[in-house]
Amino acid sequence: MIVLQLCGTNAAGKSALLRTIVGWDRAAAVKAHPVEAEPVAFTTCPALRLVAVGDYLDRSHNTPGADRISPKTRLLGALDQAIALATPYARPIVAWEGIILQTKQYLLEYWKRGLTPLFVYLGIPEAVAFARIEARSGKARIALSGQGRIVTGRINTARNIVHWARIEQQQPTLLLDGTEPLERLAEKVMAELVKLR
Repeated sequence: MIVLQLCGTNAAGKSALLRTIVGWDRAAAVKAHPVEAEPVAFTTCPALRLVAVGDYLDRSHNTPGADRISPKTRLLGALDQAIALATPYARPIVAWEGIILQTKQYLLEYWKRGLTPLFVYLGIPEAVAFARIEARSGKARIALSGQGRIVTGRINTARNIVHWARIEQQQPTLLLDGTEPLERLAEKVMAELVKLR
């Protein structure tokens, strides 16, 4: 089984990219399943043989994925639930994204579960990230106090985690320009997943 982990800073396009991929499956459906006695949303895509952690059909919120799961200790339970939901598919994919996933600990968890990871990095310039944040929040950059250091830090963190996975751990990685059209990015991700399957 493959686990697709999308990495990038705020407004890099992680959620938008996963929504685009999910949108290719007309049979996609969202269901809530309990994780540690609380419901978590999962998007199932039978035609793609993919299960995403989060609601990728509802476009009313900006953070549908792992960042909505709290506390952080529930994340691995959500991953296990996604694996269980994907198990009936032949050569399935579990997908998730979020700032919260950008630490090295998850690679070890993937290995424990027998998963093959694909780390996808969406790189965007800081100016593009801020333009997107301003557009979706309705606030001027000057009103986004403290966001400059956070966005820059997350750009570096995401890049570093993917560099570490690719160079030190020799794991499959895909480096993408997050300013490209979403359909093109989705095609590149799916082409890489086909190779791993």
